[in-house]
Amino acid sequence: MRQLDSHKFRNAAIFRGALKIPFLFEAAERTPSAIIGRRTTAAMLIADMVQTAEEYRLRDSTHYPAIGELSKLLSRKSGIPANEILEFILWPVQVRRAAIWPLLERGSKGIPPIGMGPFFATFIEKIGKKDLEFESLMVSERVHIGHALGATVFSPREEGFQVLGNAMGDVLNFFRSFNIRIAAAWVGNVERKEARKLLLPPLPLFEFDPEIPIEEILAATDRPVMRNRGRALFSRLADMTEEQRADEIRNLNAALRRHGRPAGVISLDNLDTGISLASVAYC
Repeated sequence: MRQLDSHKFRNAAIFRGALKIPFLFEAAERTPSAIIGRRTTAAMLIADMVQTAEEYRLRDSTHYPAIGELSKLLSRKSGIPANEILEFILWPVQVRRAAIWPLLERGSKGIPPIGMGPFFATFIEKIGKKDLEFESLMVSERVHIGHALGATVFSPREEGFQVLGNAMGDVLNFFRSFNIRIAAAWVGNVERKEARKLLLPPLPLFEFDPEIPIEEILAATDRPVMRNRGRALFSRLADMTEEQRADEIRNLNAALRRHGRPAGVISLDNLDTGISLASVAYC
């Protein structure tokens, strides 16, 4: 069987919307999991929505009165009806029931009327005075599928589609992230801070060669992704025994010194080094 060209498949089956059955059969024969059918797509989307709803922090009905007042306030500021804002804030809760029939009947094509599209269309019309209902509904299907797969969707068309898709993706990420697990951990951290308890035990600082240019230190620690990795590294070290922690720090410092430039000047142009350095900045 000839080698399949992934780029050709992506263009043919997704971007151009052309359903080339023989080609899809060939792809499925080579890698069955490469083709996600209508029912599988529906099940995947429903499972993602149900999980998000179950963990959504605002699903607790005790929050509803406060959310109602917030919706009224936002309505006066934006001109969007309060009930639509309320439905948007509680979207993970209401979509759990609303999604079952449309998705089982039409697969991912059932997403546009129940997903992020309708609210964004209303919001853009009220705030931007533009009618982008069709565009919002079209983009929302791809964004919801990408979100369920834990992926980022890049629109192949105009830049405006990318901005719209990114905004929808950010909202879906918020719904998923604002959950009872993360909120509970955050509350626990706040309580420990108020009680003046250490979140992490003291850890020894890493030592870096003084030849490392300060510009590289500032550049590396300025990136949020590196600071997040630094926090993760400190959490991992905190869970180790003192002996394991000392060994790990020695290994990290040894790895740091193995990276250098041809001229012999130590450089931080390395991901592992950046992770180690970020932990210093976090501390």
